[in-house]
Amino acid sequence: MSLTSPIFSALVLATFAGGSGPIPKEGELNPHVLRVFDSYPKDGSHGYWWPKGSAWEGTTRDLVYLGKKIASGDSEKRSYCSGITFEVFFRAYEEWCAEKKEPFRIGRLNAATIGDFRRAWYGSDGDRRCIYHALVDFELGTAVEKREEAKPGDFVQFWRHNGSGHSVIFLEWKRKGREIVGLRYGSTQGATNGIGVHTENFGDRGRAIDPAQVYLVRVGRKY
Repeated sequence: MSLTSPIFSALVLATFAGGSGPIPKEGELNPHVLRVFDSYPKDGSHGYWWPKGSAWEGTTRDLVYLGKKIASGDSEKRSYCSGITFEVFFRAYEEWCAEKKEPFRIGRLNAATIGDFRRAWYGSDGDRRCIYHALVDFELGTAVEKREEAKPGDFVQFWRHNGSGHSVIFLEWKRKGREIVGLRYGSTQGATNGIGVHTENFGDRGRAIDPAQVYLVRVGRKY
């Protein structure tokens, strides 16, 4: 879906109808993101499962927003990458609201339009930037344009040269001297038998990350 299409414009207008909740300052949610991700076992008990083509939301637990269940958790605590990053974001935002003694509401998202936001996060609307697209275009995040400015707890969507992609939480760059040659991240994937920390390299072919298709975004906005 084009960002300038009448359909997308209508979704954004609907999203912004009916009041607003608090939005963190840029980077203020990052410690919560890291704390929530660190709370998950990394022993394989929260495995990776991606039933391609399924309508399942890919989360380890039910997520309830403004009284409406928006995601159904897997009975075996499995997840896939877009699902776990969304779940971590959701729980971190809820934790941040509680810390601020504010009702849990994600910006201007309401019980109906949270689904549009989630689909944008997953890339289900056709935009390959996924998380970046969701947070920036729904006015909940700030693009990280320079890689050197990335911070732990930022979110990343990247694509490999073979066409596969991944939705992850940024932890640090892998470097060779001063050169950035890869990415260390948290997510769920087969390589770690579920939720865990993994490192992948940049490259120019195959399963290597395509450096031109790394989309970094930070929750929050400049005030």
